[in-house]
Amino acid sequence: METARLTIRKHKESAEAVEDEFVLDGGIPYAVVPQDVLKRLGVEPDDTVTFLVGMETISRRVGDAYIQFGRRGGYSKVIFGEPGDMKQLGVRTLEALGLLLHPFTRELLPLPSTVLVMAS
Repeated sequence: METARLTIRKHKESAEAVEDEFVLDGGIPYAVVPQDVLKRLGVEPDDTVTFLVGMETISRRVGDAYIQFGRRGGYSKVIFGEPGDMKQLGVRTLEALGLLLHPFTRELLPLPSTVLVMAS
């Protein structure tokens, strides 16, 4: 399993930070971070989201945090991981970092720039 080393903060300017390895996962939308880590950072849940996993639904609390990968950083929803949940880095969090996970090679690549040209 490929992993990425992330730094998580409540805000970009927060001194308190946690750095850890997260599994790259193209099937989950947000980063799954242990709830005790988020609580220690002061990240508060602001909603509960239900995810379809196989044939069952799973509900988890979510909130907002600042995620950094190398020199890239951005705000993203994070899932408050419960005991037994794996630390994962999901696709929308990757997008907030300007990255995408190649579905075949599992490489992290920069998001392509899109240029809109209007014909007159």
